[in-house]
Amino acid sequence: MNRKKNLTLLTILIVAFILAGVCISQENQSKTLTTPTKLKPPTVSSDRFTLWQEPSFFRGAAVHPYTPYGEEEGRIYLTKQDLQALRKKGANVVSLNYPGPFGVSPPYGIDEEALKYLDDAINWAGEVGLYVLIHFRNGPGKSELTFYGEEGREDEKVWYSEEAKTKWVQMWQFVAQRYKDKPHIVGYNLMVEP
Repeated sequence: MNRKKNLTLLTILIVAFILAGVCISQENQSKTLTTPTKLKPPTVSSDRFTLWQEPSFFRGAAVHPYTPYGEEEGRIYLTKQDLQALRKKGANVVSLNYPGPFGVSPPYGIDEEALKYLDDAINWAGEVGLYVLIHFRNGPGKSELTFYGEEGREDEKVWYSEEAKTKWVQMWQFVAQRYKDKPHIVGYNLMVEP
């Protein structure tokens, strides 16, 4: 029951982000939002920066897989159907606020679950015609537990552990190499809420 409630909340948040992101002029609104077929497909020229020069080109939703903090913590990831629904509403970008593919605790190995769902979301977004922005909320030495504020938790060690700093850089090198041939990835946020 709570999972269904969380999915409903996630859907409401996605729709709210879409509606909030549609802050463009009347002229552009009539040209692009009423005719989603005229949106640029996720193919990128050799200069990805030109996409950022058009006013209000990107519109979509920022999503993350975390349930609200409390007794029932966990992750609920996007499905291909979620991304298709987002696209049908006129979005052309999804901002994935996902866990990094490396673990938060030493030895900072690959988090297979996070990597699988990141791969899926990126591939599905390309299939349905969405650009992707990648934001990592956690990774080596940084976790979502920061917001609990309790001593002894594995949070924010990235700021004073050389090993965690090195692994954070290696995580991004891994990601850059893994997704280098995905032209619909148009931006990266190296660390969410540092």
